[in-house]
Amino acid sequence: TGGAIDVLGQRVGLLDSALDASGTNGGGHVRIGGDFQGDGPIANAERTYISEDSTIAADALTTGDGGQVIVWADEATQFLGDISARGGSEAGNGGFVEVSGAENLVFEGNVNTTAVNGTNGQLLLDPRSVYICNDALSCSTPDGFDFDDTVLGNVLSDGEIQQGEGIPSSNFLISPAQVLNALLQGDVIIAAARDIRVRSDVEVSDSNVGGSLSLTAPTIDIGANITLGTGNLILTAKDGSNGFSSFPADRVNIAGDIRSNDGNVEVEAPQTDLAASITVGEGDITFSSPVSLGLGQPSRFGRFLLRGILLTGDNITFSDTLDATSSDFDNSVLEISASGSFTANDFQSSENSSFLYINDSRSTTIGASGNLILNVFEISGDERVSLSSTGGNISLTGDPRGGFSDPSVNSN
Repeated sequence: TGGAIDVLGQRVGLLDSALDASGTNGGGHVRIGGDFQGDGPIANAERTYISEDSTIAADALTTGDGGQVIVWADEATQFLGDISARGGSEAGNGGFVEVSGAENLVFEGNVNTTAVNGTNGQLLLDPRSVYICNDALSCSTPDGFDFDDTVLGNVLSDGEIQQGEGIPSSNFLISPAQVLNALLQGDVIIAAARDIRVRSDVEVSDSNVGGSLSLTAPTIDIGANITLGTGNLILTAKDGSNGFSSFPADRVNIAGDIRSNDGNVEVEAPQTDLAASITVGEGDITFSSPVSLGLGQPSRFGRFLLRGILLTGDNITFSDTLDATSSDFDNSVLEISASGSFTANDFQSSENSSFLYINDSRSTTIGASGNLILNVFEISGDERVSLSSTGGNISLTGDPRGGFSDPSVNSN
């Protein structure tokens, strides 16, 4: 297998350098400026710089998995070069690459973790805050701070990612084009200590290719559309820290449509606000945290042209509370098209909320810990519908059809 290379110091720079830890039966390990996420016993660099004419390789040449490459700095990392951690030509998976700066990250290089006869590897970007955006308008922050147009004209030209002079050092700006390029060469993990905000559409145009995208931060705001190929989308809101400040887990907000070609969508957070549609073909949609429905987009739901939210997949699961009591959801429709099963363990509705439309589901289970009030247009499928309430009454209104005409109803 490949060897091990460490380049360490208070300030680390690679200028016109070539580091190679590749091996015939597996890639090696390279650490520039520190170890994974700045942890471990080795000393971290304050600043790390890798020039555009520098290369780092930890490839598996024939068989075996690609190696591991870590580029780190406690303050600022500027990466302009090329990194490869490819799987073997005959067998093996891609490796793992992290390029991170705890406070300031410039990423204008290329990372390749592909595997021609295996599973592509992963790229991790780990700054404090991340904005995925194309221009100054879409990069404007929700708290009213606007980035400078002149700066962004240079920052985001030609699909490059850069944190330029004049931009607050805690914010890492990444263009959709660079996200797309990384997804075509492996899975992408973006983990921020404070927040991740998607402000411009991310689209993998070829539905049969592309890696999985994982976003992890205390707050995740999907304000634009995300379209993936066969990869999964994983959104996780959890506690974060950049070594100087700690940020408690808050919420995931989904206001842009999400699509994939049979990939799964998984959401875990203390609270999720859902105001857009999710379509994943034969993939699964799973919310493992409370979900509150917001105002959807104008669209045709079943036989009706109304505002609403469409969820399409194989198995669609709300393992915690599904809350449709918000006034934002009045006169809207939640349409579920599940080729497998639809499960909502605790559905909360009100007499003023709108309509639930379920079709093509082989199994539908809706439960509530209190009163269960459903304004139902239609529930149809191959099996009977199960409705249950452990702490209140069940009220059904609307136009029952299909499998809903013979429901299994339990109120304890």
